[in-house]
Amino acid sequence: MKTHCRNLLFIAVAIVVTSLVVSTGFTAQKTVIKPTAKVQTKLVIMKQPYNLKICSDLVASLSMTPLLSNNEGIVKIIASVSNGGPGDYKGRFFDGIVSYQAWYPPKTPNQSADTGIVKRKKLASQLNKGGKIKMTTTDKIANFTRWGHFPATNYEKPAFRIYIFLVEPTFTGPSTAGFSSCEDLKQQNSMTTSITIRYMVKAN
Repeated sequence: MKTHCRNLLFIAVAIVVTSLVVSTGFTAQKTVIKPTAKVQTKLVIMKQPYNLKICSDLVASLSMTPLLSNNEGIVKIIASVSNGGPGDYKGRFFDGIVSYQAWYPPKTPNQSADTGIVKRKKLASQLNKGGKIKMTTTDKIANFTRWGHFPATNYEKPAFRIYIFLVEPTFTGPSTAGFSSCEDLKQQNSMTTSITIRYMVKAN
């Protein structure tokens, strides 16, 4: 009976090893090592690199007010960054950058090369959970004639303009990297754009 059981066990082991050899293409000797190595690799990948409870989330917001001063078009801009994450932000300094993009029909935004930075400012290296930092600036529109859109003439043409607010680590050299996933949990919300402004400019 004992001999019979040993024979059955030997046959069962032989079938399992043969199946592994056929399915993996490895020899029986390598098959014993490979599955263990794969399992260990998966466990390493599944481990969380950060404790999410201590991570921050930098959220950008932007508001603007078109103004008319001495027949000049001026835009007052209030940009802010808040920490919407579960933890405090502590580490590298970060900047707030306000820029603009303008275009003039029939050209599209991609066809127009009118872009520029309105203001760039180093904001902080620490921002507690729920905290907020504001920066204000103004933008004077070149060749402005009036707000709104009207039929083009020999003297003026319609224009569009948007503002972009971006939060990014302060540049310290070529090796400066973007935010880590713990410095900024949802990196897509560290940039925002304004509504589109319609106005008229002098025709060239």
